[in-house]
Amino acid sequence: CCLLSLLSQAAHGASVSGSNTGNVTIPDAGGYVSSTIAISSAPASAVVTGIDVYFKCIHPYSGDLTVDLNADSTGNFGNRNLWNREGGSSDNPTRTTTGITTFNGLSVNRTWYLYAKDFEAGDSGYIDEWTITIYYSMSAGPPTIISPGDTSPPGPVLTTLTPQFTWNSVSGATGYGLYIRDLTTDTLLLI
Repeated sequence: CCLLSLLSQAAHGASVSGSNTGNVTIPDAGGYVSSTIAISSAPASAVVTGIDVYFKCIHPYSGDLTVDLNADSTGNFGNRNLWNREGGSSDNPTRTTTGITTFNGLSVNRTWYLYAKDFEAGDSGYIDEWTITIYYSMSAGPPTIISPGDTSPPGPVLTTLTPQFTWNSVSGATGYGLYIRDLTTDTLLLI
């Protein structure tokens, strides 16, 4: 059903970035192709609070292309469309998208995927480069219900609309946000 998470909030928010300048061919009217960036330098308990992405594709017809950001190779953690067959006959689509929240609450350290696809026959191109900046906060660990509640299996059950929680503090935090994750849709909501 659901999972409670408590995330710290920092005054300026920490971030990590990565880039990939290796060209990946986008075949003419072919399937999706991907370029990846592996992020591993964030603390182990870091969770996404926002993402900025820049990409540049070389292609003679921008209107042929879609470009998407994913947090895994299957799209199970959500998909953020960055370019959707825009620009008509203009060439070389480029865009910076800021404030992406699609992946908030996921762990930062993972391989990130930029997907592109050419939908029309007649020309091809390539992903030229892309950069991702991931803003994060540190998980304070799962909150513990201290009053009121029932701690019998399968876990704490709230018996009031005004529960009290405790948690471990995170160094440098200026506040905390209590989130609930719907485990069927993997959606994270601020309570």
